[in-house]
This record gives sequence, C-alpha cells and structure tokens, in this order.
Amino acid sequence: MAFDLLLQSGGYGETWSTARHDHPGLLIDRRWPWASGSPDGCLEALDGSRALVEFKAPGARAKKDMSMQEAAANVSIYDVKKSKAEGGALSGCPSQYWAQCQWNAGLMGRCDLIFFVVWTKDRKSEDAEVEMLAECQRSGCRNRVWATRMGTLHVVEIEPDRAFFENAVATCHAFWKGPFMRHCTLLSLKYLQPGEVEADFEPDEPDDPDVGEPGGKRKRGRK
Repeated sequence: MAFDLLLQSGGYGETWSTARHDHPGLLIDRRWPWASGSPDGCLEALDGSRALVEFKAPGARAKKDMSMQEAAANVSIYDVKKSKAEGGALSGCPSQYWAQCQWNAGLMGRCDLIFFVVWTKDRKSEDAEVEMLAECQRSGCRNRVWATRMGTLHVVEIEPDRAFFENAVATCHAFWKGPFMRHCTLLSLKYLQPGEVEADFEPDEPDDPDVGEPGGKRKRGRK
C-alpha cells in the first residue's frame, strides 16, 4: 500500500523503513471486559520502538477527489478547523479520530508514536519516486503531504497521550458499572423492552412505598 511504500522509501527515517508492519485485529484489555479496539496497523522497529497506524480514505467527493496540489496547499485532506485535540489546539487530525488514535495507542500498552494516515486517489506516474509536497507543525504534530504512484497521503505524527487514555478508561468504567449494568439488569428482568431506555418508562407509585410489585407504563408514542 502507499504508506508502506512511503516508509520503505525512508520518508520517516531508518527506524520505520525496516519496521515490521502487522495488522493486530481486535485488542482487548483483560482488566476491563469492555475495553477493546482494532488498530489498522502496528509497526515494530528493530530497536523495539512501536507505532500505531490509523488509516482513513474519505468517501466525501470533495475529499476523495482532491488533487495532490490542493492537499499540498492545505497541508491536509480533512478540514483542519475540525482537528482540535485535547485542550482545543489544532492537530491536523479530526477530533474524533484523534480520540480513536489515543484509545488504541493506550490499548497497545507501549506505543511511541502514532501515524494518522489519510489517502486519496490522485497519484503520480507509475515510475515516479515518492515526493514530499508540503510540511507544517500543528500543536506539536508534524503534518506532511506526500505524492506517490499509489495515491496522495496526508500523514500526521501524533504523540501518545497516556493521561487522555487513563481519563477515558475511568469515564468508561464508571459508565460500565453504573448506567450500562443497570440497563442490562432491567432488560433481563423485563422491566424494559429491547430498544427502550429508562427515560421511556414511568414507574408506578405503590400505595405502600415498602411493599408492592415493580410496575409502570410506557410513555405515549412508544411501541
């Protein structure tokens, strides 16, 4: 693929030019049964360095048909204004994908670098060499646009943010053992029907608050 071609050309130095590129499938952290992720790729260098790779191939016409010249002029394929990372600074990687990258990097355990790679189909001739068209720094993230014979690439180098991952884990764990498990219990006891949430259910008030069978009625408009 185009990114492998770029790495092998030495575009990101000797460390990554000879790195093994694996597709790990689904990563699951045994400490938390709900914590999983499926990175698009993992690089492992000869010196032990590890990197996460996340690929995107936009389907919107304005992006997928973007010329390499336009990508170079923007130093981006996605809208940079929507690339706010933690703290609100622009990174070059759309916010939702930045969070995805950080989550998967955290699940890897050790991760030294994240490559966020966006591909479009505009390409150089078959015998052309890999060429860097543009480069800039955004909030500590190096953004580069490359032209290859297999397409145009916008690559953002992102530093893993362990604090972001740990905060996300804490938030998700609180949701798991609170609202989610409560919801599963209510479904299993048939207090709720599949597709319903507690907001759709109005419990009856028993005559004696200490006695009575649980019951209730569904709000109008719900089937």
